[in-house]
Amino acid sequence: MHLKASLWEGIYQSFEEVGGDHDAFDTDIWINKQKDKIQLDLNILKESTGSSRINTSKDYPLSLVVAMLLAQQGNISILDFGGGMGSQYLELISKVPPAKDHVKYFVVDGKKTLDNTPREMKAFSNLSFHESLDEVEKKVDILHIGSALQYIEDWKGLLFYLIEKFDPKYFVFSDLLVGDIPTFVSSQIFYDKKIPVKHYNTEDFRQHLEAKFHLLYKTFFSTEILGKNELPNYSLPEKFRLKHSMNMIFKRRN
Repeated sequence: MHLKASLWEGIYQSFEEVGGDHDAFDTDIWINKQKDKIQLDLNILKESTGSSRINTSKDYPLSLVVAMLLAQQGNISILDFGGGMGSQYLELISKVPPAKDHVKYFVVDGKKTLDNTPREMKAFSNLSFHESLDEVEKKVDILHIGSALQYIEDWKGLLFYLIEKFDPKYFVFSDLLVGDIPTFVSSQIFYDKKIPVKHYNTEDFRQHLEAKFHLLYKTFFSTEILGKNELPNYSLPEKFRLKHSMNMIFKRRN
């Protein structure tokens, strides 16, 4: 029988009752672990190539932007293009408690997706679903596109339209196929289907928004696909492969 490992033991009422070793943070083991960690992080920062522990996230960044913006203004509005059945809204109101009452959230997606959205999702008073961008008439504070832009052939035209119509303060891109690769189009295998999909060069993508927005935040996005935490793209030539997709936040210039 194997006992499960535990970092903690005992239930006490005070530090005094625990006693313990108060010099633990001065031991060679602790100090050397800190030195090894900071040196590794410094090397990663200097090399600035690929994903690593210090520049990779497992979450979409939308909730973080919403929390910070709600601290500055009472109510905000979000357009989630390609937002599916609203899973990001559920994540948002779970992570940011005031969001349920102070965020107007518009999801735009295809008819079949919306027709199959559970009835419970349509009961949220501040969440609405739309088949067309034309149905959303107001300007928004945040435009979110999560794992969707790469499926739009005229992505530049779409971004131009979104900027002109909705005048967002922030653009939040989640799970975007962008990196230090040439911009190219590939075919994504989805069971017995093949889907055209765009991969972007990071600098090309940034420059397209540069006139009106500046890049505020970027991190690699890691999620499990086919049992792996890296993108399964080994059939592509090496210079076209991404290890991870990316999250990016752009803020409108004043």
